[in-house]
Amino acid sequence: MLSFAERIAKVNTKASIKFQKRKKKTTPPPKTTKKSTSYEEAKNLYNTPEYKNWRMFILKRDSFSCQLCGQEGGALEAHHILRKFDRPDLTLDTKNGITLCKYCHRVIVTGKEKFFVYIFTRLLELREMK
Repeated sequence: MLSFAERIAKVNTKASIKFQKRKKKTTPPPKTTKKSTSYEEAKNLYNTPEYKNWRMFILKRDSFSCQLCGQEGGALEAHHILRKFDRPDLTLDTKNGITLCKYCHRVIVTGKEKFFVYIFTRLLELREMK
């Protein structure tokens, strides 16, 4: 039979082995997303006359109605079909814009833009055919 001191030493040895086997949890370094200069420039366009004209053109072309749910008037936003982050060169291209209500823009589309590119592009093509 082991003495109390021997049992404690045995337990401590097992614990130290477990501790040594356990991998240290390391936190990954924070992800730094370096945005391109052209994206920053595209973002800075919001208060320029060119951007305001682009936005108004999109809203007028779409008859001031959301192209997803059909809401007329109210809080409408001009949405970039291809994200400014991906294609800053198309920021002021009228074929890269569509009108969405605030709800559709924020809740339905934001974060899922790539799934809507074809739908929005097709909507614009069909409108041009009329």
